[in-house]
Amino acid sequence: MGKDKGGGGGKAQAAKEAAEKKAVADSKAKGVEAMEVRHILVEKHGKAAEIIEIIKSGKMGFNEAAREYSMDKAGKSGLLGWKRKPELDQDFWAAALEVPEGKYTEEPVKTQYGYHIIMVQAAEMRGWRRRRAPGAAPLRSAADGAGCKGDLPHPAEQGAGPRPYRA
Repeated sequence: MGKDKGGGGGKAQAAKEAAEKKAVADSKAKGVEAMEVRHILVEKHGKAAEIIEIIKSGKMGFNEAAREYSMDKAGKSGLLGWKRKPELDQDFWAAALEVPEGKYTEEPVKTQYGYHIIMVQAAEMRGWRRRRAPGAAPLRSAADGAGCKGDLPHPAEQGAGPRPYRA
């Protein structure tokens, strides 16, 4: 096992491949194809645990903590957006599968990049997209701006009633 791979690696390579296969099998078993995720990335386990306690205590929200503490400044408020398994570290994906929508990991997740606190906002199942969790942040794209159509309430929700028919 591993001898036919060439270049060495042996047991470590076999273990990595087994972990990848398990993560793929787990995601297929759950039917998850993609997830909308946020994260907070730090170097030390202790710092990640401290941030989790700050969020739990209510001193800061997840997004505010991401802006304040995360080393990854690529996404505003830790937003990574919709990601499929091949786009994420296998340990990140496996941990995210265990998180209910609208919640975050209660223990830091170690990856090759550091320690993450992962929030799953929504998950896309095979053939359909699940409803967003209550209280989850609204979906946005890079093109969205303040006052975009998606942020406006429907006229019927404003009490305007139906529009009169005009011939």
